[in-house]
Amino acid sequence: MQQEVRRIGVAMGIAVVVLVAAAGAYVWYVQQPAAMPEVPLTFTSAKTIESSVAHRAVADLPAVDGLPDRAEQRAINAAMRQPMLQALAAIERKALADRPDLHGDGIYTFRSTFTVERFTDRAVSVRFMTEEYAGGAHPRTTVSAYTYDFAQHRAVVLDDLFARQDEPYLLTLTRLTNGALLTKFDLGKDADPDLVAWVDRGTAPDTRHFEVVTFNDRGTTFWFDPGEVAPIAAGVLAAEIPYEELRGIVRAGSVLEEYLVQSSVPR
Repeated sequence: MQQEVRRIGVAMGIAVVVLVAAAGAYVWYVQQPAAMPEVPLTFTSAKTIESSVAHRAVADLPAVDGLPDRAEQRAINAAMRQPMLQALAAIERKALADRPDLHGDGIYTFRSTFTVERFTDRAVSVRFMTEEYAGGAHPRTTVSAYTYDFAQHRAVVLDDLFARQDEPYLLTLTRLTNGALLTKFDLGKDADPDLVAWVDRGTAPDTRHFEVVTFNDRGTTFWFDPGEVAPIAAGVLAAEIPYEELRGIVRAGSVLEEYLVQSSVPR
C-alpha cells in the first residue's frame, strides 16, 4: 500500500514538472518577437522617357524589392519616385506653356539619375541628381536624397538622426560641414573672404542646409546645390563627415547610431 502511494506521488511530481516546463516553454514562445522572413532585398531601376514637341525627359526611377510587407514596399517606391515624376510633369507644363508652337525635339530637356549610397537590411539611402535645360548657357542641376529606415518603418528626417547633447546639433553640423568644405577648397587664412562668407552662409545652423543627407560605409554626407556654398560653376558639392565625428550628437536607436557602431568594428 505504501509503495503504491509512493508510486502515485512520484508520478504526480513528474506530471507537475512536465506541466511547469511546458508552460514555461509556451510563455517563452509567445514572448519571442516574430522572426523576419529571410528574403533578400534588391534594388532595381526603371527608365522613363517622355517627350513632346516641346520637351524631352529621361528619368531613372528607383525601386526596392523583396520586402515582406508589400504595402510598405509600394509606399517606399512611390515616395522615392514622386519627386522625379513631379519634376517631369512640371517641365512638360513649362515647355508647352512657353513654346506651344514648337516643333521637333524642343529646347526643354530634363534628366534624372539616382545613386544608391548605402543599402542594408536596416535602411536604404539614395541620392538623386536632376538636370534641367530650358535654353541659356547652362542647365540647372539640383541634388536631393531619400533615406528609409526599415526598422522604424518611415523615411528619415534630421530629428531622427541627431539629438542635442552639449550643444544644439545644428551648431555641430555647421562646424563640421563648414570645416570640411573649407578644407576641400583649401581655404586657409589667406583665402578669399567672399568665398569664405559664401561657405559660411550655406552652412549656417538652419535645417534647410542639411536636409539633403545620405550615408555610405565611411560616414554621413551632406549635399549642396550649385550656388549654395560656392559659385554655381563649382557644381554640386558634398561634405562627408566620418561617423566617429558625429558621435556626440547621434540619436540613440537611430540608423545613424547603428552605422556608427558598425564603423567602429575592425574589419
